[in-house]
Amino acid sequence: MKIFPTSWSFESEKNGRIDVVEWLWSAQVYGGGFEQSGSYVTALWKQALKKIHHPNLVKRVLVLGVCAGDNIRLAQRRFKNAEIIAVEWDKKMIDLAAELKRFKPVTMLYGDLRAVLPTLEGQFDLILGDAFYNDASEGTEDDPTFGKTLTRLLAPDGVYILNAVHRFESIDYVSKYLTLKKQWLFRVNKVTLFTH
Repeated sequence: MKIFPTSWSFESEKNGRIDVVEWLWSAQVYGGGFEQSGSYVTALWKQALKKIHHPNLVKRVLVLGVCAGDNIRLAQRRFKNAEIIAVEWDKKMIDLAAELKRFKPVTMLYGDLRAVLPTLEGQFDLILGDAFYNDASEGTEDDPTFGKTLTRLLAPDGVYILNAVHRFESIDYVSKYLTLKKQWLFRVNKVTLFTH
């Protein structure tokens, strides 16, 4: 816990300039003109995870995109006994998450989703899509590989929650492979819940 605000910046080859402000029990992380972790992102994921009405049934969670780990920390609180695997394409973000220690240790995989996801085994009860390439969320390409892999990894009764901002092509893309069940706006973000 930091009693006085501490701020620093660093350069990331993948995300450009990253600004961090740490104070008390929180950390705000900004990159590419967006908050990547902090109070806004925490409120978004807190609201989204409340849509999972039977948290005790969630045994495996896959997190796509980590930053400082707000989504992981909230998943650990809501799904207390779940195994969590996270994928992050920016090593600097993995290092930042380790430094900030905002969540208990999880299996952290480093690499591009398109390379890492096909190597995963088993299925997940919940997948959180919070990975961005510039301002586009994952799955915006016409390549069917990501969609087919997502379908394979999501358990039959599983839920995929996608966070998208500014560009919403990823929602249409994922809708080709999974069924859109709920969608809502969280300020400038569009959050979408998919099932099989």
